Amino acid sequence: MMVIKSRKALAWALLVLSLTLSVNAVLEPLVEVANAGPQIISVSTYSLYLDSANNVPATSFIAPDKKTVYVQIKVRDNNGFSDVVLRGNVAVKIVLWNGTGESDYGRFGSSYLNASFESGSGIDAIYRFSYMMDNYDETRLGTEAPPLFYRVKVEVSDGTDNVSSNLTANNVDYTYQCYIPPRPPVQVLFDVSIDIPANKKTIPPGESFYAVVAITKMSPAGLDDIQIDYNIIDPLNRTADHFSEMVAINTTIYRVPVLYLANSSMPGRYTFRVSVSYLGTQAWSEAFFDVVLPATTTSSSTTLYTTTTQISNVTTTTRGGGSSGGGGGSHGTTQEPTVTQATTPVTTTQPPASNPEVSFYKYPPEVQAFSGDTKPIMIVVENTGNVPLSDVTVFLGGALNVEKVIPESIESIEPGARAVFIIDTKIPDNLAPADYNAVVKIISQDAIDERGMKFVVLARPVETSKALNVQADELTKLADDVWSEAIKSGLGKDDANMEEIFALLQSSKDLIGKAREDISGRKYDSSKDNMNAAKAAIEKSVLKLSAVKAQKEPETNTIFVPIKTPSEITPEWTAATVIAITALTLLGTDLFLKRRKGKRLEELYDLRLTKDKIFGHMGQGHKTSVAGSAHDNKETLSAIKEKIK
Repeated sequence: MMVIKSRKALAWALLVLSLTLSVNAVLEPLVEVANAGPQIISVSTYSLYLDSANNVPATSFIAPDKKTVYVQIKVRDNNGFSDVVLRGNVAVKIVLWNGTGESDYGRFGSSYLNASFESGSGIDAIYRFSYMMDNYDETRLGTEAPPLFYRVKVEVSDGTDNVSSNLTANNVDYTYQCYIPPRPPVQVLFDVSIDIPANKKTIPPGESFYAVVAITKMSPAGLDDIQIDYNIIDPLNRTADHFSEMVAINTTIYRVPVLYLANSSMPGRYTFRVSVSYLGTQAWSEAFFDVVLPATTTSSSTTLYTTTTQISNVTTTTRGGGSSGGGGGSHGTTQEPTVTQATTPVTTTQPPASNPEVSFYKYPPEVQAFSGDTKPIMIVVENTGNVPLSDVTVFLGGALNVEKVIPESIESIEPGARAVFIIDTKIPDNLAPADYNAVVKIISQDAIDERGMKFVVLARPVETSKALNVQADELTKLADDVWSEAIKSGLGKDDANMEEIFALLQSSKDLIGKAREDISGRKYDSSKDNMNAAKAAIEKSVLKLSAVKAQKEPETNTIFVPIKTPSEITPEWTAATVIAITALTLLGTDLFLKRRKGKRLEELYDLRLTKDKIFGHMGQGHKTSVAGSAHDNKETLSAIKEKIK
C-alpha cells in the first residue's frame, strides 16, 4: 500500500513540474533579455592580405604598386559573434584627417560601406575590407603641418546597439603618396542627348523649364569629374537663364536641370543648350521649345451642333550629340500641325477602361538647409489610377545636387498603394543664402506628376551646436514620417519585415539620442557620426519597405508593436509534455490498481458469505462458527471499504 501512495505523490509532483515548464516555455519568448552591445577590439591596415594569419601590416602606401589598402576589423559580442553576423553588420568609411578634424574623402563618398565577414568563434569575429587608392588621390604623408592622413573609421551593429570607432579610439590612420605619370594623348568623346517632356515643349512666360539630359562618356575610361553648363537662349540669341555644376561620371549619368523664364520673356522659339567640359575639350547638344503668350478664348454654343477643331499629332524629336573638340549638336525636325474644322453632331465618348495615374501623397513644399549640408527629403508616391505603375522613380532638379535616391526605382506599385522614396540632396558650399526654386517629379512608364519646391538656403550659424541640433530635429522627423508610412503601408502584423523595419527605425532614434548627448558634451565629430549612422538606418528601412509588395488597407492610428511568441517546439515544451504524460500514466495506474484490489476483496467477501450460508444449512453444530464468521465478515467488509477509500 505504501507503493501506491509513493506512486501517487510522484505523479502529482511530476504534473506540477510539467505545468511549471509549460508556463516558462510560454513566458520566456515574451521576456526581453537585455542585449549585450557589440565591441570593436581592433582596426588594422595591411598592404597584403590573404587571410587573418597571412598578411603584411602597413600604414604607408604608395602608387602605383602598393595602393590597395586592406582593413581588418576584430569585433566582439557577448551574445555570440553570430549576433553581429546575422542581425547587424560591420561598415567602414575612409575620411581625410588633418590631426584635429575630418572631412569627406570625395572619391570614397559620404556613406559607410559594409565589410565582409571572414571568420568567427565564440564571441569574437573577424571582418575585412579592401579599397584601392587612385594614382591621382591626394598625397598625405603625415609629415605636413598639421599632419595629413587618410583615416579609417568603423561602425559595428548587432541590429539593436551600434558602436563607432570614434567612441573606442580605434580609428586607424594611414599615409598615401600618389603617382602622376605623364598622360598619353587620349580621345575625349561624349554623347549628350536631351529629352524635353511634352508639357515643356510649349510654355508661357514666367514658367519653369526642365528636360532630362543623358550624358555618356565613351572615352577615356574611368571615373572623372566633368563640368556641365545649362543655358536657355532666347530668339535674339541672348541668355535667358543658366547654371553650371560639377558632376562625377564613369559611363552614363542622367540630370534633370530646372531653369526659369522671366514673366517679361518674349514669345518665340528658344534654344536649350547643354555643354560638357572635360580636359580642355567640350561637347554640346541643343534642343528647342516655344514660349507663347496665353491665348484669350471665346465661347459659343449651338442647340444641336458644335464646331470642333481637330489637330493631328505633333511629333517632335530633340536629341543631339556632341564630340570632342567642341563638336556640334543636332536636333530633329518638327512637323507642323494640320488643322481641320468640321460641323458635326455633339457626341460623348466613354472614358478609357484603364487610367494610369501617379500622384504625390506627401512631399515638403519648402525645405530649409544650410549651405554645404546633405539634406534627406522624403517623398511618398501614390498610385491614384486603376492599373499598376511600372519602373517608378523620382527626380529633383534645381540649383542643388542630388547625391542618391533610395530606392533608385520601384518595379511596380499597385493601384491604391503607396511607396516611400528618400532623396539625398547636397546643398553646394558656395550657394549664397537665398530662396531657390526647384521641381520634384515622379516618373514611371505609365504616368508622370510634378510639383514645385522652394529651397531656403540659410546662413550657417556661428554656434556649431545649434546647426547640429537642427539636423538632429530633421532626422527625428524623417524617422517619425517613415515610421508612420510603414504603419500605413499595409504590412500585416505577422509579416517578417515589420519587426526589422521598426528595429531599424528605433535604432536610428537611439543614435539620434546619442548624437544629442554628444552635442551637449561638445563632441561634434562623434555627433555627426551618430547622425550619419541614424540616416543610414533610416535609408535601410526605406529599402526594406520598398521591397515589400504593399496592399491597400484602411489607415489606422494604432501603432503595432510586435511581440515575440513561440514559433517552434522548444525543449521546455518537449520536457513538459513528456513529464505530463508520465504523471497522468502514474495516476491512471494508481486508480486502476485501487479499483482492481477493491473488487477482488469484495469478491472474497461474497465468497465467504456464501460459504457461511452453506455451512449453516449443514447443522446446528456450526451455528457458533457461522455466528463468529458473520462477525468476522462484518469486520472484513469495514476494512475493505476503508481500503477502497
